Amino acid sequence: MATILITGAGPNGITGTRLKEILQDRYDILSPSSKELNLIETKEVDRYFKAHDIDYIVHSAVVSPSRGHDSSKEEKEVEDNLRMFFNLARHKSEVKKIFYFGSGAEFDKTFSIENFKEDDYYTRLPQDKYGFIKYVLNNMAIKSDNIYNLRLFGTINPNEPYSRNVISNLCAKAALGLPLNLRRDCIFSFVDIDDVANFIDYGINHELKFHDYNMSVGIFRLSDIAGMINRYFCNNGNTVQFQEEGQNKEYSASNKRLIAEFNNLTPILTSLKKVLDYMNGIKGNIDIAMIDSRWTKSKATSVK
Repeated sequence: MATILITGAGPNGITGTRLKEILQDRYDILSPSSKELNLIETKEVDRYFKAHDIDYIVHSAVVSPSRGHDSSKEEKEVEDNLRMFFNLARHKSEVKKIFYFGSGAEFDKTFSIENFKEDDYYTRLPQDKYGFIKYVLNNMAIKSDNIYNLRLFGTINPNEPYSRNVISNLCAKAALGLPLNLRRDCIFSFVDIDDVANFIDYGINHELKFHDYNMSVGIFRLSDIAGMINRYFCNNGNTVQFQEEGQNKEYSASNKRLIAEFNNLTPILTSLKKVLDYMNGIKGNIDIAMIDSRWTKSKATSVK
């Protein structure tokens, strides 16, 4: 079997861990922790490649952007993310393909991102540092021979923490019979992370036509997703409540390029049930304080 190096699949790697779970029966997987392989250190990465025969790289490790106004910390995060990527990209001639995860932030989240196609990448320059990093990396990918940007917007993944991921949060509340509270409605694109793993498998075994793909099963309003959970899985009459009226900026992508090559995406209801089943399995350990820490009932509006 071919060997894949998956970065970010250590104990805290949410996306990488799920990808490993899906792909490990099909490939030999190398998934060193950050202690075993510090991707920021060029010499460590070079030694790792000398010690292992690697056919493909799936790069999901990331230094997450900090929340706050510490500019020196932000600059260090920018540098670390770039170093990780380029320390791997330096070895692109030694592997067949490199897959990494871009972000809808490449399209500049200062404005609404509405059903953007991959080529809309050229229309705006991101104003935030994280989006700009991803913009720079995509510029390299589309000019490369073997680097591929799988651009994420919203992900559906049972491993996602319910304190941060909106779908995991809704499913955790549904498992506990709580109202499906959200801060504000929004239009999003989502993809089942298992579909991302299967697309990587497809990309390993086929020649891909492009070097960047919007990973999206479709475009959904959060209130509609909450309504689906209520109607199809709960049947408990819970309402969907919003703390603030109106909706946030749209964050959605066209998936025409993706489905033209890989029309094998999981229906949204199937993906939602997978997460809800997981939350039902752990509901005795769900921390209500964490699940609802950002919610207050003032100014709430309800949607069926």
